[in-house]
Amino acid sequence: MLRNGNVHSAEDWPLVLEPILQRYRGLEIRRFFRGDAAFADPKVYQCLEAERYLYAIRLPAKRPDNLQAVRARRGIITVDMNRVHA
Repeated sequence: MLRNGNVHSAEDWPLVLEPILQRYRGLEIRRFFRGDAAFADPKVYQCLEAERYLYAIRLPAKRPDNLQAVRARRGIITVDMNRVHA
């Protein structure tokens, strides 16, 4: 499910995620979520983890301090694509 291209935040993330979570809730399958930097919010992480989703969410270039703490606590690995060489 895609948001409009002119939306710069995921303030409405519960409206976006809830239909997806309901659709797959209770199924014994591996569930994945991939989101852009607008979804880099500890509340989104907590929701996905509570529903047992694996997720990849791009981190914003300017990370708030609380996001750094969440990343450290969960052992999240950051890859700087500007420094990746082939």
